Amino acid sequence: MRPSGCVAGLIISLGLLCGCSQQAAATEDLIHALSDAHSAIASSILAIELYDQQRTTRAVTETLLGDMAEQMVDAERALEPVSIASEQTQADRDAALAAVQAGVAAVLTSRDQLEQQGAVDNTAALESAGQQVDAVLSQLRGGQVKKIFGVALGILTAIGGFVDIGDLVTNAVVGSRFGLSLGWAVVVGVIG
Repeated sequence: MRPSGCVAGLIISLGLLCGCSQQAAATEDLIHALSDAHSAIASSILAIELYDQQRTTRAVTETLLGDMAEQMVDAERALEPVSIASEQTQADRDAALAAVQAGVAAVLTSRDQLEQQGAVDNTAALESAGQQVDAVLSQLRGGQVKKIFGVALGILTAIGGFVDIGDLVTNAVVGSRFGLSLGWAVVVGVIG
């Protein structure tokens, strides 16, 4: 293969890897914000249940709900700067934003009910928002696992096409006898 073909292949590979890493970073940002939202919703439900069982005070529950509302708003703000590289990333961000906004509304409604009525009627809105956040999280995490398996399969296929058990045994024996003194041969083999 000509050196210009190698360079072109290297540039294309790097471009593809950069695009994948940008999308992976956006997905990680979405997962992080959704995880924060999930924690806030679960903490809110737990605080309301403890208050209903008279195991905590109204002031503590109101404070916790206020703090969880702030955490939810922070999660919502964290979704705004996520870079959109594809239609799929846009759809994922929109779904995450809708789930977090449902959570914000549910936490704020619960906090307001507790402040005005002294009790929260029921936690159905919080539970629904939690299920919505969990569904989006599962979807995002499932996509990551598929990508990781796809990359791993590609690496195994690439290795399997060029390296067999004889090569591995020979390389291990030569490496144990000569160490890295024959490393130059690898460079020549890759270039040639």
